[in-house]
Amino acid sequence: MQTTISRENPFGFNSKGFLWEYLAKKPVDLLLDFGAHDAAMLRILADGRRIARGVGVDANKEVIEASRPSLPENVALTHIHVRAPLPFPDKHFDAVMMCGVLEHIYDQGHVLNELHRVLKDDGFFLVAVPGKHIFSFLDMGNWKFVFPRAHRLFYEFRYSKEAYRTRYVECQNGLIGDIEKEKSWHEHFSNDEVQALLAKHGFEVQLRDGIGFFMRPLIFAEYFSPSPIKRLLNKAIQWDLKTFTSAEVWALARKKQT
Repeated sequence: MQTTISRENPFGFNSKGFLWEYLAKKPVDLLLDFGAHDAAMLRILADGRRIARGVGVDANKEVIEASRPSLPENVALTHIHVRAPLPFPDKHFDAVMMCGVLEHIYDQGHVLNELHRVLKDDGFFLVAVPGKHIFSFLDMGNWKFVFPRAHRLFYEFRYSKEAYRTRYVECQNGLIGDIEKEKSWHEHFSNDEVQALLAKHGFEVQLRDGIGFFMRPLIFAEYFSPSPIKRLLNKAIQWDLKTFTSAEVWALARKKQT
């Protein structure tokens, strides 16, 4: 990771930590988090005075309804259908972020066009995605597609048959787990692919960064290791995150000037 992460950064070595440091230099008034889940990140940014107000949108209606009662006044959550227009006027937000979401979306062009529409001309857009590199095949997010029977047995054993049916058969909220059912794959991107995709939809990349190289095999090993080994592997993961820039990549972009 090329960005310097301060000790007080609550997010650490990832795209959220990058955003925290970027906003330390120039806080914004209104930020949109696309795929905000429970708005935890928005709350931290608001508490840290990196943003004055935050709006999160997400396709998971149940998480939104459960999270809304605990939100502060300056953070809001809105349920959306990914293929519907965003319920906001043109040029409404000072900044937009989408961290760990684009790779789950089937019609990426529609979403990027909508984010371009609601972003102010002088605003910025931060997008973070899994990096495409030699260890991408170890992405556990794709095991449900590669090994569906094994995944089903594991999920039913760990949770329940009802939980599996809701998330992976009925596809609640139009998602297979957390991925749109029409996409059915957790996509990975190179830096050049991110830049080309954003350029196609009116954005110009100004800053790029990333984390990790051995992150996926280390996480894989940590997941199946006993506690003493987990602690050692966790230290190795933290070293990897701040040393390399390939496992997760992100770009900070602005609207192209016409």
